[in-house]
Amino acid sequence: MKLTDSAQPRKQRRAVYKAPLHARQKLVNVHLSNELKGTLGTARRAIAVRSGDKVKVVRGKFKGKTGTVSKVDLKRLKVFVEGAVRTKAKGGEVLVGLPSSKLVLVEAKMDDKRRKAVVDRSPKGAKVAPKPKPAAKKEAPKEEKKAEVKKEPPKKEAKAEAKTEKKEAPKKEAKPVKKEEPVAKPGAKASESNVQ
Repeated sequence: MKLTDSAQPRKQRRAVYKAPLHARQKLVNVHLSNELKGTLGTARRAIAVRSGDKVKVVRGKFKGKTGTVSKVDLKRLKVFVEGAVRTKAKGGEVLVGLPSSKLVLVEAKMDDKRRKAVVDRSPKGAKVAPKPKPAAKKEAPKEEKKAEVKKEPPKKEAKAEAKTEKKEAPKKEAKPVKKEEPVAKPGAKASESNVQ
């Protein structure tokens, strides 16, 4: 979703800070895992995260942890996942807010009609199937390969001949540089080094 037409960073940030709630909801979308795409039968890349969804952390300090979403903070654009905790100075544990870009949705709660409608209106698995690997190039017959090999040596010989010609070319002699004697400044005493 485009929040502003400006390319200036200050206006980009300002647009995020002042975004309304319906726009902020789209800023906390989480990518779907490939398995979930297959089970839902959708080619959709991301969906809005909700409390109760099961997500996996793919970046940062808590990488690899899987847990359920306990809270989504739209004001700070953070997602709080059970299992991603830090200890306070006094000893208590606090959930850490994670950016939605560091998460992958593993299991979605689909008990809401509107959420099902969002998934149903997206293309049906068009991009879910893995892309086929490009076919290997067919090898040329051995006779053609031999012909190519025979063509290469004359090029190398021509290059070697050109190098030897460059080496044999006569070199120009460097002209000796004349040293000019320093001229005494008018009104200055003549020193012994200037007088010969």
